Amino acid sequence: MGLRRRAAIKAWAESLVAEHGPLVAQVMATAPPPRVTIRVARSAADPASCAGTQITLDERWFAEHPDDAGAVVHELSHACLGRVRPQRRTTWLVEGIADLTRNAAGLQSGWSYPHYEAGRATAGYQTSAHFLAWVEASSPGSVAALVRHLRRGTYDERDFTADHRSLQQMVQAYEHVHGG
Repeated sequence: MGLRRRAAIKAWAESLVAEHGPLVAQVMATAPPPRVTIRVARSAADPASCAGTQITLDERWFAEHPDDAGAVVHELSHACLGRVRPQRRTTWLVEGIADLTRNAAGLQSGWSYPHYEAGRATAGYQTSAHFLAWVEASSPGSVAALVRHLRRGTYDERDFTADHRSLQQMVQAYEHVHGG
């Protein structure tokens, strides 16, 4: 039964990659998504992870959460980003971009919806995805520029947006607009 279930999860994930890959590449302004391989593990440390172009999914998690397509798209975003090694100062951004693509695909769930929380614009995942969506609306092209800088290793908080505003300026403006 396990082998059959893993094969079904793998086929489902491969179909999600094929369906949502172009959108992920578009949001991130990257070349077409890389060819990824899906591995379904009997037991993985995380529900989903990505190393290079291999996405690993935990069998039990996806058997219990068959609607978590957003996790696959989130990991596909990491594959599109390339072999960027998040550093302490960029982990929030890498995870925020991945959740931004999940949201663009309409695949957020009850535990992964984009939202504002005071003081958490750079906390990662959904609060950062919400912040990055606001940044993109305020300064179009910023997310694509951030992706390019992350891939090249030239990310600089002092030149955060496409129109050259700093991360600190953007967080302050975001907090002012959303926090009152």
